[in-house]
This record gives sequence, C-alpha cells and structure tokens, in this order.
Amino acid sequence: MSTCTVYLDVRQEACYTEYRHGQCSNPLEGIFSRILCCCSSVGKAWGGGDTGTSRCEPCPRSGTQAHQELCPKGNGFIDRKDINECTEFPGMCSNGRCKNTVGGFSCKCNQGYALDENGIKCIDIDECSILHGVCGDGTCRNTPGKFICDCKEGYESTMMMQVCMGKQYDLLQAEHDWNL
Repeated sequence: MSTCTVYLDVRQEACYTEYRHGQCSNPLEGIFSRILCCCSSVGKAWGGGDTGTSRCEPCPRSGTQAHQELCPKGNGFIDRKDINECTEFPGMCSNGRCKNTVGGFSCKCNQGYALDENGIKCIDIDECSILHGVCGDGTCRNTPGKFICDCKEGYESTMMMQVCMGKQYDLLQAEHDWNL
C-alpha cells in the first residue's frame, strides 16, 4: 500500500513585480502566499520573508511543469477561482482605478498620472519636464497630478489656461494711456 503526502505551503512572504539576474526587486506592499503571488498576473518572484531579503525565488514560468503544478488553471486563478488583484494586493493602481478582469486586471490612471512600467501603479507625470515653456512668463512647478505656474510680477495665469500672461488691468491701463 502506498501513500501520497501533499504539502501545502502556507508561508506568507514578500511578492515582487520584478526578477532580473537572480535579484528580486519592486516588492508589493504586504506579505502573500506563494500561490497568490505567483498565480496572479502581478508577481514575478516570491520569498524573502516580510523584509525582502535576498532569499527570494522566481515564480515558475508559464507553460512549465512547475507552473502547472502551482497554478493548474493558469495565471489569474487559484482553485478554479479568479484572483481579484484589485482587492488582494493593497495599493494596486494607486492614483487610479483598478478593474478586475477574468484572469487579470487593468488600471485606469487619474488625470496627470501614467501607468508605471509594471502596469500596477499610476505615477505622477512631470509636466514641467516634458512641456518646456508651458508657463510662458513664469516658472513651472510640478505637483501631484498637475502643475502650477508661478508667474512673474505683472503676470497671472488662469485656471483654464495654465500660462502666465499680462494682467488684464495692466493691458487696459496701457491702452487707455496710449489713447490720451
């Protein structure tokens, strides 16, 4: 008579969105089971306790025997049930909205934010560095999700057009003086 023993790994450790050259990086906030991390569409590596030490390992590659054993229904599923990455992983799609999909998720970023290279967080767009001279006669100051024009004396910006222009009063006064 033969018996088969199945071990269930219940450890909770760090989940990483990047694994390159044997190094784990970009840990998600919190600790997770290996099956949740590696079977989700988010995790690329797992381990290292809750501190992210070097003791981590890559998640099995899709299509391999190890992946089939860990995630028999494929990425995005545990025990035939869809993983809701939006609720399972805190901070998913920060500065945006997370939408769960069958086997995955999608992020839609708030205005002034763009998706990071891993597709899991929305990061601030620095309009000042990509829109040179956007403020005209003023200095551009990046703020979370937007930018502000600090205008030189005698100039002002409007909410509609974030550009520094001469104040209307000064322009009208100059026109009046010229007509005299």
